[in-house]
Amino acid sequence: MTRTRPWILAASLLLAAGQGKCQRTIDHRYATERQYTLLSFPFDWQKTILLGNGRLAYDFGPGPYHAAGTEIGFTVAGGTPEVRRQFFADPLVPAATTVLESGGMTITEETFCLLPRPAPAPGSFTSGRVTRVGHLAGAIAWSGSAGAPDGPFRNVAWGTNRPITYRVAVPRGSRKVVALGICESYKSGPGQRVLELRVEGSEPRNFDPRKGLEKNTPSVLIFNGMDANGDGALEIEACCAPESPDPNVILNAFWIFPGGTLLSADSVAAGRLDGKAEVIWECGTELVRLPAEPRDDALIASFDGTGEKPALTITTRRPVTYNEQSGVIDLGLGMRIRCSPKPAAGTPVDDGNTRRWIFPFRDGTRKAAIIVSHGIAPVQPRTDLAQEKMRAAEYWRNLRTIPHGVIHVPDTALQGLLDVNIRNLYQAADLVDGEPVFQPGPTVYRGLFFLDAIMIGEPLMFLGDTASVRRYLEGTFRYQQPDGRIRVASPYNAWLETPVFVYSLGWYSRWTENRGWMEKQWPRMVRAIRWINDIRESTKGDSAAANFGLFPAGFVDGGLAGSVADFSTAAFALAGLEEASATAQWLGHIKEAGSWRGMLDDLLECYLRAARKGLRHDRFGNLYLPVAIGDTTAALPQRGQYGFFMPLRYARYYAHPDPLIDSLIDGNLAMAEAVLQEGIMADAGWTRDAVWTWFGAMHAATLSWRGRHDRAITMLYDLANHAGRLGTWVEEQQVRAKGTYSTGDGANAEASAYFITAVRTLLAVERDSLIELLPGVPADWYRPGARTALTNAPTSAGRLTLEARVADDGGSLVVSASLTGTGPYPVRMFSLPTHAIRAAGFAPQGGASEQQVSPHTWTFFKSQ
Repeated sequence: MTRTRPWILAASLLLAAGQGKCQRTIDHRYATERQYTLLSFPFDWQKTILLGNGRLAYDFGPGPYHAAGTEIGFTVAGGTPEVRRQFFADPLVPAATTVLESGGMTITEETFCLLPRPAPAPGSFTSGRVTRVGHLAGAIAWSGSAGAPDGPFRNVAWGTNRPITYRVAVPRGSRKVVALGICESYKSGPGQRVLELRVEGSEPRNFDPRKGLEKNTPSVLIFNGMDANGDGALEIEACCAPESPDPNVILNAFWIFPGGTLLSADSVAAGRLDGKAEVIWECGTELVRLPAEPRDDALIASFDGTGEKPALTITTRRPVTYNEQSGVIDLGLGMRIRCSPKPAAGTPVDDGNTRRWIFPFRDGTRKAAIIVSHGIAPVQPRTDLAQEKMRAAEYWRNLRTIPHGVIHVPDTALQGLLDVNIRNLYQAADLVDGEPVFQPGPTVYRGLFFLDAIMIGEPLMFLGDTASVRRYLEGTFRYQQPDGRIRVASPYNAWLETPVFVYSLGWYSRWTENRGWMEKQWPRMVRAIRWINDIRESTKGDSAAANFGLFPAGFVDGGLAGSVADFSTAAFALAGLEEASATAQWLGHIKEAGSWRGMLDDLLECYLRAARKGLRHDRFGNLYLPVAIGDTTAALPQRGQYGFFMPLRYARYYAHPDPLIDSLIDGNLAMAEAVLQEGIMADAGWTRDAVWTWFGAMHAATLSWRGRHDRAITMLYDLANHAGRLGTWVEEQQVRAKGTYSTGDGANAEASAYFITAVRTLLAVERDSLIELLPGVPADWYRPGARTALTNAPTSAGRLTLEARVADDGGSLVVSASLTGTGPYPVRMFSLPTHAIRAAGFAPQGGASEQQVSPHTWTFFKSQ
């Protein structure tokens, strides 16, 4: 598929408004000051970020949680250009144009990633004797002062809500002396990040890297390790200590010495014993050390105007050296910048933890280009950037990995956002041990979070990429423990991970009719449900307890810190047990189907009993259910409410709930409506006076599910106006009236995922034995020549092909729909609500009924 229309949001919206009297605009009025866009390839190890200011951004680390350690871009000497425009010419191709102005100078930039030779492929993340297990998040030059020389303590591996794990090959049963290096560069004082360090064969030790130490102070802890299980590998882990308020952990380096080696921590830290070490490993460098093929990013600029001298600017914590003869700037450990033309030598200026370097070009320079290379593999210079841009564009336009074309809407700007965010899911994803991991984003939370199995799995399924969903789920099997529990987040107890696992197994297999696969995974589901039952039994000792029959206190997230008893885990478990019971019935496991239905009924009874006691009034008088159980006076009503809203659409039970739950849904929706800011519920996450963008998309999808389509479409456009100019969101951002702070992942993939889901729910919503067609499509989408469509899109009833096309002269509208294949809930009828169609001035031919069997075609003519 080839698209040639420039994707400039404001311009396309004006065009749409002029042609079709569009009542909604996307002008990015709420976009945050910090904007992030992925340019790199699907599943690739290198995550190249373009900022809203036109600079390339790298080296994101475990604090600060919004800033890049290195930024590279063009500027003018002595000035700070302002952004005038930033756009994709084609939303399918991540080649961005940024227009900057400073004084009398205009800078026009083109930024894209050069296609590797061969095309992107997973690297091997084992090097010599060292293997890093699981996710590979890390940052280069995270600790130490700006411009400090490279060394073992400069870089960092980090784990978000999970341990950092390494395995080092050793002779079976051998003993080794292990030194672990830690250097904290972010936390402001003691007690803010406490680590539990583990070496196989030795007792764990807790360590606070800021207790009695200044920032950026190297520390070494020595362990006498042993291959205790005789598997030929020594396991090293950095975990979160139970008393740590921050579950995100760090590890900078480790050394392996022969057993019995006598050494001191000071000597190791100073490097005096490096010659005795069998292994020295700089943690967090895996991604740049291991691939055989480097990655190249191109930034091409033209300078128009007078009075200003063009320059290249680099802000970084890395050491910087410049070879004026070759025009190569070396930033150490796998990052080099080739400049054309060659600038003059740069002068650094210290700026806190970073240095800002300015490399000026000669007066009169009209064009300049840089190529930023990543990886320690030898660079293969490529100088014809125009040809490289064409190669990359051809790759993206012919790429079949990304399922574009399934959803089509007539709003050009909204379609552009949709295409960008479908692409963003795959760009943010990684391959871990050959399996895809779709993750929250590419910057802060790079790694598996189990809720994404349904948050991101659902839009992947809607887009027809069932193979990626299956492989994604299979990649999570390693996290199932012998007792059946799924545990990714650690050390906190995120109890909902196991119910989400149960739901996902049944949901995927029944939607795809993959009985054989589900039979193979059946023992996993049985073990997981047995664990759910056992953990619930642990809460039944005291019938007066607020969480009787639910789940113990655990980690809830969404602004609720510490260990909290909650309703949300029970809600996910209700969805999981319902899906498991239906799956068992489908496979003919009648005994388990009945048993699990009984568990569901018991959990529901306990849930309703606790909910009646847990009801609260917000300050507007709305009766709502908090997510936390017990004393909630200190928490805002909306804190953690993702845990209430998110499970609702994942179980058919919630479509016909107990009257109490029905009133709870309406009450919580009213509570949410009362605290909207910039069209999205504020204060739903961790940041005060801020909106959580993926929650906004989830909220819109929930409104569609409840039949409140007018509110859903309005919220969807409000969410779109929080996107950056290139179409993606940050995770949390302050509302403009309160400030410009943002945090969490940039180019947030969870927001992308729920945006896709929310758009799809405008076009089709499954309800019992029927599918509502086009229930949320607004009247202004029925304009002359407009086309709205789903093409071979998976539903719970089979593959749906749907099209609503308005004649070019605007005189008629034809809606057609058909189903192929089967699904877990066979649909006998289509329902086509016509209120928006009638509002657009169309009347049905011959008074045709809104409900029809599949397939069917409706014809409407413009009213006179």
